Amino acid sequence: EIAINSRRQVFTLVSEIQNEVHRFSIAYHHKKHEKRGLSLSLTERDGVGEKRATALLKYFKTITSIRNADVAELSKVPGITSSVAQKIYDYYNAKDQ
Repeated sequence: EIAINSRRQVFTLVSEIQNEVHRFSIAYHHKKHEKRGLSLSLTERDGVGEKRATALLKYFKTITSIRNADVAELSKVPGITSSVAQKIYDYYNAKDQ
């Protein structure tokens, strides 16, 4: 164990490192939970499981982009059939009305 109380600069450095690690950890967990939440909102559709939700987010990057896509664009996503694309399209367009 190193006595850092006697050296203010060392204590400050260690404290800053600890704060940065804490900030990074919190940011990572927020991002992880946010992605999971986006993915879960997609899995509410029939025919859309975790894999398809992940594929949609990877292709379109945002829920807004998915919401604005037409059936043809949704069908371009690997693993998304035209019938599933239609269900996704209908869901988001029915919500807007």
